Amino acid sequence: MVVLMCVVFGVMCFIINITNFWKNSIWGRKKLNVYPPVICILLKITIVIRNQIGNFFYSDYFRTFAASNIHCCFFFGPGSEKEPNKKTIDMMKHRVFLAAVLLTALAFSQSAKAYDFSAVAPSGQTLYYNIVDSTVQVTCQNSSSPYYSTYPTGALTIPATVTYNDTTYLVTKIGNHAFDYCSGLTSITIPNTVASIGENAFGECSGLTSVTIPNSVTRISNYAFSGCNGLTSITIPNSVTAIGDYTFWGCTGLTTVTIPGSVTSIGDFAFFNCDSMTDLYCYIADPSAISMGEDVFPRKTTVSSGCTLHVPNGTADAFQADKQWYPYFGHIVEDPHPNQ
Repeated sequence: MVVLMCVVFGVMCFIINITNFWKNSIWGRKKLNVYPPVICILLKITIVIRNQIGNFFYSDYFRTFAASNIHCCFFFGPGSEKEPNKKTIDMMKHRVFLAAVLLTALAFSQSAKAYDFSAVAPSGQTLYYNIVDSTVQVTCQNSSSPYYSTYPTGALTIPATVTYNDTTYLVTKIGNHAFDYCSGLTSITIPNTVASIGENAFGECSGLTSVTIPNSVTRISNYAFSGCNGLTSITIPNSVTAIGDYTFWGCTGLTTVTIPGSVTSIGDFAFFNCDSMTDLYCYIADPSAISMGEDVFPRKTTVSSGCTLHVPNGTADAFQADKQWYPYFGHIVEDPHPNQ
């Protein structure tokens, strides 16, 4: 990206110099329409851009400002306190235009970089990190798709800590798009220092078959595991309180899901299009206390079809009567919680 911006900058400088030469030449004093149409159009556009950028400097406001006791050394040179003449203003226009192009190039080159530093994970993949306060979050290499020049693959173990410039940081979050479209990943182990999983963190990781989510995670954000077709089961730990919109949307291979009693909200379409789901183990004691989004689960087609909902002892009637839950499940059965 930096190389590309430098090339663009160089081309713009070349166009400006050619335009100056052309305007001051004998040909530039003739009518434009006697030359090839493409060249005429390009020259006209270039002249308009250059002139519009400098229009501000012809205004009475700027002339008054420039005639004050302020040194504008970059534009005029040292000691330029008198009112600028036309030649000086033309020079200013060129310099401002070049400065604007350079600053734009620098801004784009910085925005393309999504991370503060990188390090090799214990499992061998190169991971990218952003420093946030005194901790770090895992992020992607690029700020927009494609998120990596070479996508990580295989079994990934994310470290609990990482050292950069002699400072050791805790890894506390899996950031947005951190592993989006990493279809070559097969398993993920997240350390127990991570508190949240960001949006699209593992979206479209179609080769992913195993995910270990620790008891430190409290929120799983929107689209975090959407499109992970290789997942067959997922156990959400008892620390999670919120499951975002579309979190597991389209995980067509998912058959078994465990939702702990700690969950207080489940977002829109969180498990929608998980049409292979056969068993949902839900350890929420009061179904009416949960904030449920729209079409959270795949809908049953008949009373006898659909996923079996396993609930704590003594709660089947409550789930059966709750319109947030009953439309999705053909069977609701009571199973004791493993810790009951």
